[in-house]
Amino acid sequence: MSCIAVDGGPADVCANCGSKLGSDAVKLKNCTACCLVKYCGVDCQRAHRKQHKKACKQRAAELKDEQLYSQGLERPEGDFCPICTLPIPLQVNEHSGFMVCCMKRICFGCSMAAQKRGMFDCAFCRTPVSDDDDLTRIQARVSKNDPVAIHYLGQKYFWRSWRSTALSLSVGFCRTPFWREFRASNADPDTTPERKLSQVAESRSRKGSDSSIPGVLSE
Repeated sequence: MSCIAVDGGPADVCANCGSKLGSDAVKLKNCTACCLVKYCGVDCQRAHRKQHKKACKQRAAELKDEQLYSQGLERPEGDFCPICTLPIPLQVNEHSGFMVCCMKRICFGCSMAAQKRGMFDCAFCRTPVSDDDDLTRIQARVSKNDPVAIHYLGQKYFWRSWRSTALSLSVGFCRTPFWREFRASNADPDTTPERKLSQVAESRSRKGSDSSIPGVLSE
């Protein structure tokens, strides 16, 4: 429901005295609360307040609701297919596939459309699909400081129980006492390579360089 100006007159005239925009020394300004009417000055706004008050409050409440309920409804960029640019239906993981070659999430509709045309490679970057060298492809993206690849690799290490290595990677981005304590509590004292990764990652993170993560993987 929307309101109309209480005087019902043209939009480019003062709601109180009727002065038109473009007249000599007349500069109209909107009512800041509702933007329904305009006034040539503060005196006209005060004189017209009693007549305009009800419509002004109603429209101001509508504008506040529009602003309040329009926030937080936007879906993140990763929920949109980069090919058709349409939002992927929820749950996203059930209606799309994540391609490690380009770090893009492709909806099943675009994947099926490509396959019907005889294209069985990645529908986005045309890289041949293979499960054998997934880690190599992920690390290649990590070496280019792709934040999506770094996050994806960290998740893979974590959920495959390579916890110390995953936490080593996290140090470069979350330099907090919580993560250092959590890493220490989950570290295995007998795993020297993982401890080395942890020490190298932490020492390099202190230098403030996020680009140290690819170096940690290669050592």
